[in-house]
Amino acid sequence: MKKKFSQELFDENDVACRNAAEGLKGELGIDALEDNPNVYGVDLIGSLGGEFVSYVEVERKLVWTGKDFPYQIVNLPARKKSMLIYFCQPNS
Repeated sequence: MKKKFSQELFDENDVACRNAAEGLKGELGIDALEDNPNVYGVDLIGSLGGEFVSYVEVERKLVWTGKDFPYQIVNLPARKKSMLIYFCQPNS
């Protein structure tokens, strides 16, 4: 089943997720993150020394609270399965 896009949820969560990814740049081996000009593509484009490194997708999970990730696996949306990316999933 495919969840319908919600502009309201996007507006509530997108900036916080992008900020969380910004804070992880060093750990990902990236020194710069830029918005992807393709608004339907992966969220961010990561580079190191001006050279492309990776795409970075961000998605917030509001059911996860606290420091430790409480699940055995990370569920990725089916629409993202063909992307070679870092997937940043901050909690609430």
